[in-house]
Amino acid sequence: MRTVRGMACGGAGEGQAGGVRGRIAAIAGTAGLVLVGCSAGDTDDGEVTLADPFSFALVDEVVSGPNCPDEYLSAPEGSECFALSEQIDVHTVRGIELGKSVNADGAATDETVVQIELLPETAEEFAELTETASVSDLGRIALLVDGAVISAPTVMERIDQGTLSISGWDESEARAFVDSARR
Repeated sequence: MRTVRGMACGGAGEGQAGGVRGRIAAIAGTAGLVLVGCSAGDTDDGEVTLADPFSFALVDEVVSGPNCPDEYLSAPEGSECFALSEQIDVHTVRGIELGKSVNADGAATDETVVQIELLPETAEEFAELTETASVSDLGRIALLVDGAVISAPTVMERIDQGTLSISGWDESEARAFVDSARR
């Protein structure tokens, strides 16, 4: 399942995403990816310049794959093709690391997540993008790395906070994503 949901991270320990709040939207997909908004929590003032920057883009149109029309990008599994518009490029973050997901009761799970804390200006742009997506007909944003769509989850509401937890992949995939971004 791929979803985007608002999160409240209160009570989460270091390296953990917080408990769930808000509505959840799910779409079918072969690989699960969950993009979660969290409150910022305690951080240092350092910044991480990403060796492998990523982007978030508004999904304007979806057509069936695997043969995508010009100007469309394919989903990872090739079943969908996306026309994208408004885009945020992320080159620097406050932090990016592996962590463990926390369930609604605040207990850590075995699920590995990638935690990304956006800089304030990027967090505001992301909030605006998620708000636009949440009221659009498709309600989706795409996560891109090197111009390729990694996922295109549904957004139910504006995500104001500057910290995201991305789950839905195994630990080696999550570690490769973080290592690639931090090289």
